[in-house]
Amino acid sequence: MLKYLRVKVLTVEEVKSASSELRRVISHFAEGERLIEAATDISVAHGHKIYDCLYLALALQTNNALATADRRMASIATQLDIDTVFVEAEA
Repeated sequence: MLKYLRVKVLTVEEVKSASSELRRVISHFAEGERLIEAATDISVAHGHKIYDCLYLALALQTNNALATADRRMASIATQLDIDTVFVEAEA
């Protein structure tokens, strides 16, 4: 969805509307309504993939640290004041 937002095929409102469909699946694991909304906001604000932003939103919602090997995601997490553990690949 973010790709289509970037090329102006979708609006922010359309992305938020489409992301609401994820609520049914995610609500089994976390407070889906807030999680999807927060992930969408993070995705739009930082230009990052929404499925990665779900992890960021969940870390914020549960006040847990994030472990990632993705430098960009770690950078966004740091900007959001999420405790972050950067996992480097073994040589």
